[in-house]
Amino acid sequence: MFRFLHMADVHLDTPFRGISQSWPHLAEELSQATVASFDHLVGRAIEERVDFVIIAGDLYDSREHSMRARLQAHRQFDRLADHGIRVYLAHGNHDPWDPGGMRWPQNVHVFPAGRVGRFTAFQGKDAIAEIQGMSYPESAVKENWVPQFVPESTAPFHIAVLHANVDGQPGHDNYAPARLSEMIQSGFDYWALGHVHTRQVLSAHPWVVYPGNTQGRHILESGIKGAYLVSVDDRHGVSLDFEPASRILWQTIRIEGRSVPDEGALVRVVGDALDQLDAPLPVIVRIEVQEPSERLARELMRAEDRQAFLRQWIPNVGQSSWTMVADIVFRASAVNSAFEGTKDFWSETLRQLDRLMDDEEALLDVLRPLFARPSMKGLRARLIGEEGRTALRESTHSAVKAWIEGEG
Repeated sequence: MFRFLHMADVHLDTPFRGISQSWPHLAEELSQATVASFDHLVGRAIEERVDFVIIAGDLYDSREHSMRARLQAHRQFDRLADHGIRVYLAHGNHDPWDPGGMRWPQNVHVFPAGRVGRFTAFQGKDAIAEIQGMSYPESAVKENWVPQFVPESTAPFHIAVLHANVDGQPGHDNYAPARLSEMIQSGFDYWALGHVHTRQVLSAHPWVVYPGNTQGRHILESGIKGAYLVSVDDRHGVSLDFEPASRILWQTIRIEGRSVPDEGALVRVVGDALDQLDAPLPVIVRIEVQEPSERLARELMRAEDRQAFLRQWIPNVGQSSWTMVADIVFRASAVNSAFEGTKDFWSETLRQLDRLMDDEEALLDVLRPLFARPSMKGLRARLIGEEGRTALRESTHSAVKAWIEGEG
């Protein structure tokens, strides 16, 4: 029998820009959340005496991660080394492989960029598993890598580590696109996936698993996040135990606006809803008002008025648990109905945007008037290039999503 910890999408150095700008006193608390969740999971791996740890991509939030993030990761890997626990690390789209990157302790094994790397995990002198994986050589990988994974027949248990989008999971870039049917037929016993931030078991015969990310990073990543402790018995039967790791929770509170005539009534309704929250961790809340009255929407139309409304609930972050109301949005049926039946239009819009991002000359033509402005000096160098286009792609996808949801 052996055990391992499967985590992914740690995203050290996540900037939490929107929250940090609006609520600067929370900046440090937020910046430590991803670090603390990683620290917790490493501690649990040590307590559970796992044989090894798998990190299936996006250890860092970006290629330009800070020295602090690198040292924090190194410190955690040193802790694992002190207990004889090996780490098998793949780089993903947020942190593609860097040949000049950090020199890790000897217990850390990094999968090569753009090709399958193979390692054998041992328990004493006995081989217990063959672990295959690949790292991203750049931020955007468009080809299907699954066919390159071929299990070695001599290994007792076969694990594949892949940062990929399986069957076009929504809300995530379609990088290293993979098909579940291919994974099931591949001959591997366990596919340790990363990239999709929602915890999912896509198959149990064989196991194809997304552990989700280790710490929610925005309001769309609500609920408890963490990793999987995986146990493999002598007959190669597999069992999964979810290990929660979130240090901060995100939650949406929905309010029926037709029964709330004005901002005074909204204060009371929000206060009552917050009193009913029962969370052992700090919570960042979005208030979503369904079909608000005309007066309510008008009174809170301006951003500064909404901020003044929200500042009635400034948390005391010195406590072990606190609640902060960070955002308020309105959902009007009249707005939503305007987009009914337009999914094909928005899908095609995103497809056209992706094509534009892949064509540097076309993108230059569109942005040329912007680059010509004196105030935009230097913008071209930052945006044109693989990393800049990737960032621009993510921003446009987020903007279209916000517009569809009525936030634009």
